[in-house]
Amino acid sequence: MGIVAVDTETVRSKPWSVQTMGDHHCAPAMWYCADEGSVLTVKSMLEMSDTLTVLHNAKFDLRINCALGIHPSHCECTMQMAYLIGEPRLSLKVLAYRIAGIDMPTYTDVTSEATQAKALEYLQMAESMTWPDPDPVLETKNDGSLRVKYPQNIGKKIKRRLKNYSVDPTIDLYDKWHTLAWEDGRGQVEMVLGKLERAGLDEVDGDKAETYAKLDAEATYAIYPYLHARIEELGLQDVLERDMSMLPMVMEMEDNGVLLDKEELESLGRDLDILTDDTQADIDFLAGHYVNPRSSQQVVALLQDEGIYTDLETSTDASVLDQYRDHTIVGKIQDYRAYTKLQSTYVRGLAKSVGEDGRIHTQYSTTRTETGRLASSKPNLQNIPVRTELGRRIRKAFVAEEGCSFLAFDYSQIELRVSAHESQDPTMMDIYWNDGDIHMTTACTMFGLPPDKIDDKAHRRPAKTVNFGALYLISAKGLIAQFQHEGLTQFTEELCQDFLDGFRTTYPGFYDWVDEVTAEARRTGMVRDMFGRIRFVPEINSSLKYVREAGIRQAVNAPIQSGAGGILKEAMWRLSPIVNQWRDDYGVICRPLLQIHDELIFEVEDEYLPIMAPQFHEVMCTAVELTVPVKVDCEVGKNWKELGAYDLG
Repeated sequence: MGIVAVDTETVRSKPWSVQTMGDHHCAPAMWYCADEGSVLTVKSMLEMSDTLTVLHNAKFDLRINCALGIHPSHCECTMQMAYLIGEPRLSLKVLAYRIAGIDMPTYTDVTSEATQAKALEYLQMAESMTWPDPDPVLETKNDGSLRVKYPQNIGKKIKRRLKNYSVDPTIDLYDKWHTLAWEDGRGQVEMVLGKLERAGLDEVDGDKAETYAKLDAEATYAIYPYLHARIEELGLQDVLERDMSMLPMVMEMEDNGVLLDKEELESLGRDLDILTDDTQADIDFLAGHYVNPRSSQQVVALLQDEGIYTDLETSTDASVLDQYRDHTIVGKIQDYRAYTKLQSTYVRGLAKSVGEDGRIHTQYSTTRTETGRLASSKPNLQNIPVRTELGRRIRKAFVAEEGCSFLAFDYSQIELRVSAHESQDPTMMDIYWNDGDIHMTTACTMFGLPPDKIDDKAHRRPAKTVNFGALYLISAKGLIAQFQHEGLTQFTEELCQDFLDGFRTTYPGFYDWVDEVTAEARRTGMVRDMFGRIRFVPEINSSLKYVREAGIRQAVNAPIQSGAGGILKEAMWRLSPIVNQWRDDYGVICRPLLQIHDELIFEVEDEYLPIMAPQFHEVMCTAVELTVPVKVDCEVGKNWKELGAYDLG
């Protein structure tokens, strides 16, 4: 199979060029502008059945190729390959230099001269205009008093920047302009003149731009043989194929986005404002004076004055305050911080992330986590809080479009099932083969009670915490901290150690497996999951005890987390053609939306739920065969918060 390395360049988010280099139809490196004739040339090359298209950061370049109507027949990604073999840096420029000795300029290097000229023209135009004085701003000082601030006119700020530039032409005018906050005057100008953007490659000298663009394809082609050899040497071919095969669904999730009900989010925001103000008033009343709950210094002083907090340390983060939550004022401070975090991070943050289509389009990284799981960002939708009613209300703002519903599938206790599969612990195996409740079994051991005396909140809930904590070799100190974080303050460190000892007694086969994994990691410096994915753990042979113990936890964690993530990836791979068939062949709304931990969420037409739900459920249940049954819970709802169990018939 012939190899063609491909890179794309965009200008103002639109395709500008495609570069190729390889041993198949296109040596040496070629540059194609994104016109119809050039696109057809590249399309005919990459869509041939005997062409392997190699890209760096395939998720980006495949999207650009798709926009041009180019659909490569076979793909591999050098970034994904570098990630799988444990390369610490995944940047093409870093890899090209280290592996092939290619020193590549940055995009900023190439466009800096044109960007400087563009910024100078922009600021000179802004300076020639008259700008109104900004309104006075009322500020709250740390002591709670108010003061009036009179911000400087933006015209004066621009004039000062241009004067400094006339004295020192090496000043980066683009960067200097963007050090100004939007609310400090930059917004005034950009509302009139538009945003100052960096120069694109189309504004750079033609030969210089083409040389830069081609170098990306050359570098990708140069590093591929080394990465390919390492993938084969480490036996990671199947892992790479799985990671590449689930990319289309990942890209669909990003492109589809999730519809946001702004009115619902604004309603939550108003409620949080009221709660925040009321809680601030309560804190001030209890303290007898104004206290800024966000100030560690003021909170430490307050707690010391109240005789609550006597340590010399100055930290007041959640893990510290959890220890004193029984004191009313500490609980109020934590409530205040929780309300303001929900408001800033989620209510306001999510509102800013809504696209023109009314949807939030998160970005998924396939190369960020140590265990191979996907990571969500911009914004992170895998971290929406669920422990409190206010946190759950955020999920209510994520809604299905009219005539559709959310269809969610969640792998039940998949990490524990993977642990049973890997360790072959007889008790775990027996529980799952008999459709038992592993949290109930652990609770009975922890509290010495028969099943009919187990209370869900008092017994089963802490047992669940022990089960998942024990999988990652949590200590008694770590377990009590986790309990406190969950609001369970009735347990001592000694009792937590008893709980962990009980887990070891109940599931001894799991610890036999832990010993095997640890020994293998010490011998080879790495561990593998059930699919062959590798995690390197050099820490396990450290001379430092705390580093060595962290390495052991990582070695045990990796096959469980990575195995669970691999099952999700296998399901996504197998579901992709089915989703495509519903959408492309039948014209039915069937959108992959989110991958959250062990869950996949789709947006589908209500009319077809009775057909799709059982079909998708069957695929997910049978995607991977374990030595214990795999169970998948199916839920349906009009918003993310109000998902309910769906009868599959």
